[in-house]
Amino acid sequence: MKIRSILTAVLFTFLLELPALAGNEHEHLQYLPRYSDIAGATRSLSLRNLPAAEVLPDNYKEVILPRFQAGVIEKKEFLKARNTLSFGEFADLIARKIPGANAEMVMQGFFELMPSHPDALNSYRNAGTIRNHLFKFHPELVSRSVIHYLHASHAFLNMKSVYTVPVGLMDPAILSPIAKEFAKKRIQVQFYASITRTTLASDEAFASRLHAVEAAVQEGWLHGVDLVGSLSDAGGQPGTFEGLKTNLDLLFKSSRDHGYGVRIHAFESTSSGVFYEALHKSLWGCVKNGVFPPVLRIGHIRHLTGDFLRQLEAMQYYASNTGISFEPVFEMNLESNLQLVAGNVFDTVQVVQRLHELGMKVVIGSDGAGILGQKSRFDVAILQLQDAGLGAFSTERLIDDAYTPLAAPVLEPWVVESWKKEASLIKKVVKDARILRHQRVPACGLFLQRIVDSSAAD
Repeated sequence: MKIRSILTAVLFTFLLELPALAGNEHEHLQYLPRYSDIAGATRSLSLRNLPAAEVLPDNYKEVILPRFQAGVIEKKEFLKARNTLSFGEFADLIARKIPGANAEMVMQGFFELMPSHPDALNSYRNAGTIRNHLFKFHPELVSRSVIHYLHASHAFLNMKSVYTVPVGLMDPAILSPIAKEFAKKRIQVQFYASITRTTLASDEAFASRLHAVEAAVQEGWLHGVDLVGSLSDAGGQPGTFEGLKTNLDLLFKSSRDHGYGVRIHAFESTSSGVFYEALHKSLWGCVKNGVFPPVLRIGHIRHLTGDFLRQLEAMQYYASNTGISFEPVFEMNLESNLQLVAGNVFDTVQVVQRLHELGMKVVIGSDGAGILGQKSRFDVAILQLQDAGLGAFSTERLIDDAYTPLAAPVLEPWVVESWKKEASLIKKVVKDARILRHQRVPACGLFLQRIVDSSAAD
């Protein structure tokens, strides 16, 4: 028993010293902190004491309706309370109208997706809108809350993270402290500038945004561009085929000329429409011309259909026969897709395995960890995929790709070696599919449990 206790203590210490659990290669910076991180970062300000108008937008339809049943508070009362009360007082007002609720629950519900939310998709979107609204008034809270998350998360961090940054937060004064804090823990972090579908469809706005991106890349605090907006693709896509293709071509050329990566939010809610027609044509142009962005990321795989998979196979075949390297990275955000776009784990398994058959790289992202909660973690996604029949080859490939360092910032060799060792440990854990199906614990926790149990048997 004494040996078991000692081993438990040593292994817990070891695991908490690990800088991360694999990679998180798809996340929005403002969606990363939890409510507790944002509240903890307000310091002397106190989130509760901030004016409600600095926390909540004045859009009644967005702020109230996705979260509460109709009639909890009418629009006129909402606007008056929002404009005159503190955030805490506003939460008290709402809590008094809901049996069993309290102000803390109400405040948390504005920032996170709660089980009682009747409209998960709009609650998710609007939690992002509320965060953007708060950070507009208090931009210093962005870096503080992310750093608070960093220090509070222990082993549930990720050794590499690629964050999308909205326009309002594109500021080295905000991003540099985050990068420095991550570097202290030897965690790789990259920032991609957000460009919306609407901006892509406007030649003037797109040119201006692209110019700002190129300047930031040259200054060294930005690593790429993310074309966002795929959640809304099923409801219509702005722009014309010619205009979208022209600007996609310009983006790909700019990324090559200036050495930055491109993430394309796509295949989240659909795989058809004018944007996808333009994307298909532009990608074929890259293949036939033999020139690609340094890193090309596809932001979702939920609606990566058989037709587009066949096109990918054709692109790969053409590239291999002409000596061109065609290596896009596909990002799977399982929990986000399950909760927001009626995702299916079994379908996702089929797409992942097909991409692996084609030799493509698939990585895992959280896509809103602070809103969706701990279910969006890497280890939980692996468990869900295995439950749905993910094979041993694809499981190992996902782990290998999760533990492959980003190109920059460069890591010391001993850190890279430590990643390889942790990947080997995780592989040993997930190899036993029976245990993974019946014991719902994080991968590192399962590894700890297995070793302690075996020591007790000895």
